[in-house]
Amino acid sequence: MQISQSDPTATSQSSTEVATPVYGDELVVGTRYDLGSRTITEDEIIEFARQWDPQPFHTDRDVAAAGPFGRIIASGIHSIAIYTRMSVEVTRTWAVVAGKGLSDVRFLRPVFADTELRGVLTISDIVAQRPGRVEVIMTGELLAGDKPVVTTAFENVVSTRPASGPAVS
Repeated sequence: MQISQSDPTATSQSSTEVATPVYGDELVVGTRYDLGSRTITEDEIIEFARQWDPQPFHTDRDVAAAGPFGRIIASGIHSIAIYTRMSVEVTRTWAVVAGKGLSDVRFLRPVFADTELRGVLTISDIVAQRPGRVEVIMTGELLAGDKPVVTTAFENVVSTRPASGPAVS
Protein backbone atom coordinates (compact mmCIF):
# COMPACT_ATOMS: atom_id res chain seq x y z
CA MET A 1 0.00 0.00 0.00
CA GLN A 2 1.29 3.43 -0.86
CA ILE A 3 0.03 6.71 0.49
CA SER A 4 0.17 9.74 -1.77
CA GLN A 5 -0.14 12.42 0.92
CA SER A 6 2.16 12.77 3.88
CA ASP A 7 0.19 11.16 6.70
CA PRO A 8 2.00 10.12 9.87
CA THR A 9 -0.84 7.73 10.73
CA ALA A 10 -0.61 5.76 7.49
CA THR A 11 0.74 2.25 7.71
CA SER A 12 1.75 -0.46 5.30
CA GLN A 13 1.42 -3.42 7.64
CA SER A 14 0.34 -6.74 6.20
CA SER A 15 -2.90 -8.37 7.27
CA THR A 16 -1.03 -10.71 9.62
CA GLU A 17 0.41 -7.89 11.74
CA VAL A 18 -1.50 -6.28 14.58
CA ALA A 19 -1.41 -2.49 14.46
CA THR A 20 -1.94 0.10 17.15
CA PRO A 21 -5.30 1.54 16.14
CA VAL A 22 -5.40 4.74 14.16
CA TYR A 23 -8.11 6.92 15.65
CA GLY A 24 -10.54 9.04 13.68
CA ASP A 25 -9.04 12.30 14.92
CA GLU A 26 -5.67 11.20 13.52
CA LEU A 27 -6.98 10.72 9.98
CA VAL A 28 -6.50 13.46 7.38
CA VAL A 29 -9.02 14.57 4.75
CA GLY A 30 -7.49 14.25 1.29
CA THR A 31 -5.26 11.30 2.12
CA ARG A 32 -5.19 8.93 -0.84
CA TYR A 33 -4.21 5.29 -0.36
CA ASP A 34 -2.95 3.08 -3.18
CA LEU A 35 -4.43 -0.30 -2.27
CA GLY A 36 -2.23 -2.38 -4.54
CA SER A 37 -3.37 -4.60 -7.36
CA ARG A 38 -4.76 -8.03 -8.07
CA THR A 39 -5.36 -9.95 -11.28
CA ILE A 40 -8.67 -11.76 -11.58
CA THR A 41 -8.87 -15.05 -13.51
CA GLU A 42 -11.74 -16.48 -15.52
CA ASP A 43 -12.00 -19.43 -13.13
CA GLU A 44 -12.40 -17.00 -10.20
CA ILE A 45 -15.07 -15.06 -12.08
CA ILE A 46 -17.05 -18.21 -12.83
CA GLU A 47 -16.65 -19.66 -9.33
CA PHE A 48 -17.83 -16.45 -7.65
CA ALA A 49 -20.73 -16.04 -10.06
CA ARG A 50 -21.93 -19.63 -9.67
CA GLN A 51 -22.31 -19.03 -5.95
CA TRP A 52 -23.38 -15.38 -5.75
CA ASP A 53 -24.59 -14.06 -9.14
CA PRO A 54 -25.38 -17.04 -11.40
CA GLN A 55 -26.24 -15.18 -14.57
CA PRO A 56 -25.10 -16.97 -17.73
CA PHE A 57 -22.88 -14.13 -18.99
CA HIS A 58 -20.83 -14.63 -15.79
CA THR A 59 -20.84 -18.45 -15.79
CA ASP A 60 -21.21 -19.80 -19.34
CA ARG A 61 -18.47 -19.15 -21.90
CA ASP A 62 -20.72 -19.86 -24.89
CA VAL A 63 -23.52 -17.57 -23.71
CA ALA A 64 -20.99 -14.85 -22.87
CA ALA A 65 -19.29 -15.19 -26.27
CA ALA A 66 -22.62 -14.52 -27.99
CA GLY A 67 -23.37 -11.54 -25.72
CA PRO A 68 -22.50 -7.85 -26.03
CA PHE A 69 -19.05 -8.20 -24.42
CA GLY A 70 -17.95 -11.28 -26.38
CA ARG A 71 -16.64 -13.13 -23.32
CA ILE A 72 -17.16 -13.79 -19.62
CA ILE A 73 -17.35 -10.68 -17.45
CA ALA A 74 -17.07 -10.45 -13.67
CA SER A 75 -20.14 -9.75 -11.59
CA GLY A 76 -20.29 -6.19 -10.31
CA ILE A 77 -20.73 -7.64 -6.83
CA HIS A 78 -17.49 -9.58 -7.34
CA SER A 79 -15.74 -6.34 -8.27
CA ILE A 80 -17.08 -4.67 -5.10
CA ALA A 81 -15.91 -7.67 -3.04
CA ILE A 82 -12.40 -7.37 -4.50
CA TYR A 83 -12.33 -3.65 -3.75
CA THR A 84 -13.58 -4.25 -0.21
CA ARG A 85 -10.83 -6.78 0.42
CA MET A 86 -8.23 -4.30 -0.81
CA SER A 87 -9.60 -1.43 1.30
CA VAL A 88 -9.61 -3.50 4.48
CA GLU A 89 -5.81 -3.41 4.37
CA VAL A 90 -6.16 0.28 5.25
CA THR A 91 -9.29 0.44 7.39
CA ARG A 92 -8.42 -2.59 9.53
CA THR A 93 -5.73 -0.45 11.17
CA TRP A 94 -8.29 2.18 12.17
CA ALA A 95 -10.41 2.10 15.35
CA VAL A 96 -13.53 1.29 13.29
CA VAL A 97 -16.76 0.90 15.25
CA ALA A 98 -18.85 -0.07 12.23
CA GLY A 99 -19.43 0.45 8.56
CA LYS A 100 -22.24 2.97 8.14
CA GLY A 101 -23.02 2.94 4.46
CA LEU A 102 -22.12 2.23 0.87
CA SER A 103 -23.51 4.55 -1.79
CA ASP A 104 -23.09 5.84 -5.30
CA VAL A 105 -21.82 2.50 -6.62
CA ARG A 106 -21.16 2.79 -10.34
CA PHE A 107 -20.11 -0.04 -12.64
CA LEU A 108 -18.40 1.93 -15.40
CA ARG A 109 -16.77 -0.79 -17.50
CA PRO A 110 -16.88 -4.58 -17.65
CA VAL A 111 -14.15 -6.52 -15.84
CA PHE A 112 -12.69 -9.29 -17.97
CA ALA A 113 -10.54 -12.25 -16.99
CA ASP A 114 -6.81 -11.64 -16.61
CA THR A 115 -7.38 -7.96 -15.90
CA GLU A 116 -5.09 -6.39 -13.33
CA LEU A 117 -7.28 -4.40 -10.97
CA ARG A 118 -5.88 -1.62 -8.79
CA GLY A 119 -7.65 0.00 -5.84
CA VAL A 120 -7.56 3.58 -4.57
CA LEU A 121 -9.21 4.89 -1.39
CA THR A 122 -9.44 8.61 -0.61
CA ILE A 123 -10.67 10.19 2.63
CA SER A 124 -13.07 12.87 1.41
CA ASP A 125 -14.49 14.11 4.71
CA ILE A 126 -14.45 13.55 8.45
CA VAL A 127 -17.56 14.58 10.37
CA ALA A 128 -17.81 14.72 14.16
CA GLN A 129 -20.57 12.56 15.57
CA ARG A 130 -21.26 12.09 19.23
CA PRO A 131 -18.30 12.49 21.60
CA GLY A 132 -15.65 9.89 20.94
CA ARG A 133 -16.65 9.13 17.34
CA VAL A 134 -16.32 10.53 13.86
CA GLU A 135 -17.78 9.51 10.54
CA VAL A 136 -15.07 9.00 7.94
CA ILE A 137 -16.43 9.47 4.43
CA MET A 138 -14.37 7.90 1.66
CA THR A 139 -14.42 7.46 -2.07
CA GLY A 140 -13.19 4.31 -3.69
CA GLU A 141 -12.06 3.41 -7.16
CA LEU A 142 -11.25 0.07 -8.72
CA LEU A 143 -9.23 0.62 -11.87
CA ALA A 144 -8.10 -1.43 -14.85
CA GLY A 145 -4.98 0.38 -15.99
CA ASP A 146 -5.82 4.05 -15.55
CA LYS A 147 -9.55 3.62 -16.24
CA PRO A 148 -12.04 3.23 -13.40
CA VAL A 149 -14.26 0.15 -13.63
CA VAL A 150 -16.07 0.71 -10.32
CA THR A 151 -16.48 3.83 -8.19
CA THR A 152 -18.21 4.12 -4.84
CA ALA A 153 -18.56 6.18 -1.70
CA PHE A 154 -18.68 4.66 1.76
CA GLU A 155 -18.66 5.67 5.38
CA ASN A 156 -17.21 4.17 8.55
CA VAL A 157 -17.78 5.24 12.13
CA VAL A 158 -14.36 5.49 13.80
CA SER A 159 -13.52 6.07 17.46
CA THR A 160 -11.43 9.07 18.41
CA ARG A 161 -8.54 8.87 20.86
CA PRO A 162 -9.66 7.97 24.35
CA ALA A 163 -9.59 10.92 26.73
CA SER A 164 -6.64 10.94 29.08
CA GLY A 165 -7.45 10.37 32.71
CA PRO A 166 -6.75 13.01 35.37
CA ALA A 167 -3.15 13.58 36.32
CA VAL A 168 -2.06 11.66 39.38
CA SER A 169 0.00 13.54 41.99
